[in-house]
Amino acid sequence: MSRVLVYTVSRASTTAQVKRALDSLNLARQTAGHDHDWILWCNSPQIAAASTWGWVDGQVWNKSGENKGQHIALAEVLTYARAQGYNYILKVDDDLNWQTKRWLRKLVDTAETVFKFSGKHPLLAPRVKGLKNPIPIAAKIKLKGIPLYVVPIVGGACRLHHISFFDGYVPDCRRALGAGGDTTIAQHAEATQIPVFIAHWVSVRHDTAKMEAADPAWAKLHAVFQAIPYIPAWRPDETQSQAS
Repeated sequence: MSRVLVYTVSRASTTAQVKRALDSLNLARQTAGHDHDWILWCNSPQIAAASTWGWVDGQVWNKSGENKGQHIALAEVLTYARAQGYNYILKVDDDLNWQTKRWLRKLVDTAETVFKFSGKHPLLAPRVKGLKNPIPIAAKIKLKGIPLYVVPIVGGACRLHHISFFDGYVPDCRRALGAGGDTTIAQHAEATQIPVFIAHWVSVRHDTAKMEAADPAWAKLHAVFQAIPYIPAWRPDETQSQAS
């Protein structure tokens, strides 16, 4: 059986956000239908603290809760996945409503069927409902009877990569904390001629507009993180050491 490493980068900070995140992730684990390991990367101290009682059997990384963004998280997860011999890496957001049972089994089976048919491991995502800006569909095809949407890009809500997808890919930690990853993933897929598909019969819901309306402060901060890069915390002792 293919080994799958799932990772989630969360900056949930309010009580409601933390509860929603842990509820979503625990439900995802229960309904996955495929053996996996799951890393919760904590970009807030609140989610890091809550993970000690609310994240069952999952790994917790970045326990300080310092917001280091998406790219540093991916770089460290990728290094670990290669060292441990995983076949797939799956990125999952912390605010999804899971609607398909055995969703991970179905995604992995689809990816492996595509590989057997085409000789290429695809970049694969489920259908994500509730997006403010839905992904445009370039074509609708069937491979070995499996219906797929051909798309130019898939977002980070739920995205399955074979480990070989990252050959030659280096996460750019100079990019903004919350943006750029999806774009560079799409650019890498295009440059390496990796097929990008949506398995639309596997679905999750991401109520972006509803979340923004319910928490305007979170939405504004989210927009800021789409524009600024990670800046490591300033430590006076380090500065003095460099000066001397």
